[in-house]
Amino acid sequence: MNHESLYLSKDDDDLKKVCEAVRESRSEWSEWKAKIVTFLQDVQNTDEDTRVSLEFQKRLWNENPISLSRRQGPKVDGAIKDEEFRR
Repeated sequence: MNHESLYLSKDDDDLKKVCEAVRESRSEWSEWKAKIVTFLQDVQNTDEDTRVSLEFQKRLWNENPISLSRRQGPKVDGAIKDEEFRR
């Protein structure tokens, strides 16, 4: 639902639409928050040898719910190819 088109009035239908939009937003937020918590727990529970691997760093920077939420994450492909940098 397009939140910009919502209008608060005394009309029951308009109020129901606003309430539904709020419910939808809360659900989307809860899903996103759960993805972030899971992702951060996975990172925290990963051993150091795995964390410094190129594969893990690609996932860390390019496939996480935090940077994906901004649409354009930082460009790190060149930096993470350097093993010393990853350590």
